[in-house]
Order: sequence, then structure tokens, then C-alpha cells
Amino acid sequence: MNKIYLMVLFVVGILAIACSKEGSETKLTEEEQKLDDWVIANDINAKKISTGVYISVEETTTPKPEAGQYVLVNYRLWFLDNNVLEMSSYADDASMYPQKYVYGGPELWQLTAPLVGIYAAIAKIGEGQNANIYFSSRNNEFSGTDFKSRLMKLELVKTIPTLSLYQDSLSYHHIADGVDYPKIDTISTQSNSDQKNYHILYSIIDEGWGNEYLKGKPVVNAKFKAYYALQKSQKIFCASVDEIKKINIISDNRFHEITAVNYIDEIVSKMKIGGTVRIAMPSVLFMEYSGLEYQYAVPMGAVIIFEIEIIE
Repeated sequence: MNKIYLMVLFVVGILAIACSKEGSETKLTEEEQKLDDWVIANDINAKKISTGVYISVEETTTPKPEAGQYVLVNYRLWFLDNNVLEMSSYADDASMYPQKYVYGGPELWQLTAPLVGIYAAIAKIGEGQNANIYFSSRNNEFSGTDFKSRLMKLELVKTIPTLSLYQDSLSYHHIADGVDYPKIDTISTQSNSDQKNYHILYSIIDEGWGNEYLKGKPVVNAKFKAYYALQKSQKIFCASVDEIKKINIISDNRFHEITAVNYIDEIVSKMKIGGTVRIAMPSVLFMEYSGLEYQYAVPMGAVIIFEIEIIE
């Protein structure tokens, strides 16, 4: 009797799942038709591509991104009823996602292979171009299915064929900023999240005074500031108070929660009292070690710069 009862429940469960899937597919199809009707009714000058996404962009001979590459984009996303859903910081609206976007900077996306959904539309945009993209829930790669179509206004800021080379170049530019012919050293490491190789660059601006290096010393007091750099812009997001208050760089949790501890200590050990160092690491490494509040403050694709002055 129990076996029959369980079998009935199993069959009913399978039928319920099948009906649910069928219902969702019907809603998705209906929404796609509504999007088609909306585009026609509003006389939208946009081309429908094979994935079902509409794109409005001027023709250009500028090279376009390919599957597997990264792109830096500014964007603003609406429901078709004009309610703002999401944005990168260029929209400058403090009321939307204030924690995530308060500091600014474009978003970094990787175009999936094979290209699907709106990424297929982005692959038709040249570097520096602006485009309007219209898509339904079937092509929504950023959140769950809610059966609502969207409009995305997007600027393709930069195409990045190789992320590690781009971030190394960005790190070098910002480490060398304002310094004449700096000696820049490199530490190679692998990210736990994507198992890819990255580089931490550092430049000892001033080695300090005296004959004794800090290697092996249990306590070091310093003042520091940490900022992210994206393209040509910089933004400080953490610092010792007024950049004057001394902190224990070896044991102070406030400093360590935003740094890859072992790498910072390794670099600092090469210095002397009074020394100054500038360190740069890709955001993917920063995300693995930092506290959540700082992760929200830093755009993907940025590099993180630390400036540290050893006091005593």
C-alpha cells in the first residue's frame, strides 16, 4: 500500500514539474511576442539578431569583441515601463545600489563562448560605441526569469583580449605614476577562484634608512592608503586616519582584511624604517582576501594600489 502511495506521489510530482516547465515556456514565448509588438508599436530602429535580442547601433569598421574576451562597459538597465533596474556608476544615481556603485567605474564582463543572449549583441559593438539593447527574460543573463523585457543603454569602453596583460599594464601605469624611472618587481601567483596566473607588482620608492631590513621583525608601524585604479582614474577607499595615524601593519586586522597578507608582508620585509613602497594587485586577488564591505567598493577589472610608509 505504501509503495503504491509513494508511486502515486512520484507520478504527481513529475506531472507538476512538467506542467510548471510548460507554463514557464508559455510565459517566455508570450513575453517574446510582447517585446516584438512593443518594438513595432514604438517604431524602434533596432535589428533583431539570431538570439532574439534587438540591438540599435551604428555601423562601424572598428574591431569588435570576440567570444572569450573581456569588455569594460558602462550601462544602465530599465524595464520597458521606464523603471530603472540596475546601472553602472556612470548613471550617477546614488539612490540605486548605493553601496555597490558609490565609488564608480565601468563593469567588467567576459563574453561567453559560444555567445548567447545579450553578449551576442555586445559582440556587434565597436570600442567606444554606444548601443541600445532590448531583450526578454529568455536572454536575461544577469538575474532570474521574471517575464519582463528590458532596455539596456550600453557604452563599450574597452575590449580586453587578455585580462592579465591588461591589468599588468594598468598596474605598471599607476605604480609608475609620478615616479621617475622606478624599479618595478613582480610576484607571480595563482587565483583560487579561476586558477589563472596573475602578477603583483611593487616598487620600493624609498628603501628607508639604516642598515637593518624589516625581515623577521614582529612589529612594524606604518601609515597607508589603498585605492583602486581603473583606466586613468583613481579612488581611495581605505586609509589610516588622515594618512597620519600609525597602524601595526603585521597584525592590524583593519589593514589585513583588505590585503593578501602573505604578499604584503613579503614585500614589506625588503624595506627599512622610513621606507615607502607602492604595491598593485588585480582585483581578482583582492576579492579573495578582502572583507565584503570592500569588495562592494571596487569595480571588477580594476587594480588595487597600496601605498605604505614605514614609520618605526
